[in-house]
Amino acid sequence: MRILVLILIFCMMASPAFGVKSVNGVATLNKITELTDPAHSAVIVIDMQDEIVSTQGGYNRPDRSRPPDPARSTLLPRFQQQVERIQRLLRAARQHHVMVVYTEYIHRDASGHMLVNGPETWGHLRESWVSSVTGGTWEAAIIRDLAPQPGEVTIEKSRGDSFYNTYLDDLLREKGITNVLLTGTAGGGCVLATAFGAMERGYYPIFVIDSLDQQPFVRFVVKGRWPIYNLDQILDVWNAPR
Repeated sequence: MRILVLILIFCMMASPAFGVKSVNGVATLNKITELTDPAHSAVIVIDMQDEIVSTQGGYNRPDRSRPPDPARSTLLPRFQQQVERIQRLLRAARQHHVMVVYTEYIHRDASGHMLVNGPETWGHLRESWVSSVTGGTWEAAIIRDLAPQPGEVTIEKSRGDSFYNTYLDDLLREKGITNVLLTGTAGGGCVLATAFGAMERGYYPIFVIDSLDQQPFVRFVVKGRWPIYNLDQILDVWNAPR
């Protein structure tokens, strides 16, 4: 009987149900319960700024020769469902004490000094207009619908990768974070760049697919490389009895 019990315990420990598998001797998380563990996960809301997703932002304002009018600005309809899902994710994250971090893409500092470089702007060479956001302005700020709460950190960046030349890595390591739940825009741009930055620094990038834009492209590029979950899958884990 004792031998049977030992065999049973060994089989259970070898089972994928325990979450961690080994790839060439490297321990690798593979279950959603560990990849979205509230104690070791952070929600990253990437670049949901007025410049990008509001009607008075530079990307969408009919007359860019005039300054934006924040009082007239509303959320672009194509971002409505995405914002609603991010709101649900943020409410749950705060309820379950999951770390929340925001990023803002900034092209110029307050003195007017340009922060981006040539490779970062190469893709815009043939465009007649290119966004140029100054830190601290209305255009740079996170939209009202997703406004950070007291104690939540907003990181300014000047590259697609939210880790580049910022203190995001230090912030996450201090809190024992191993998984970053990625939301925001653009799914195939700054979100994807941040995923590469996370992986290079030893974090698991988790794509919250229905809280991103450019979903077909993201699925095509990311599938099989990193975990992709939808909002309800993550909330089911967080709300499960413990």
